Amino acid sequence: MANIKPNTFTTYELTPEEDITGSILSELQQYKLQNERAAVADSLVRLTFDPSNVSKYLQEEAELQGKLNMLDYIFALHEYAVQQLNERK
Repeated sequence: MANIKPNTFTTYELTPEEDITGSILSELQQYKLQNERAAVADSLVRLTFDPSNVSKYLQEEAELQGKLNMLDYIFALHEYAVQQLNERK
């Protein structure tokens, strides 16, 4: 079982097995996150530049790009974990 590691933010000390297993997404989670990734990417593509409010545009673009990067990262963790489990077989 994971143990809390005392620090500024809550983190957990995981065994290597817990770390890999915790990165595996269920099929339904993959579908849900892929839908979210598609929606964020669509919003990013449809984002229109407003020369009268450059700051707002840049903030919205950065937020959407950050969301997309995080979702891509979650999928990369999942794919790596699946690969690690397959190599153990």
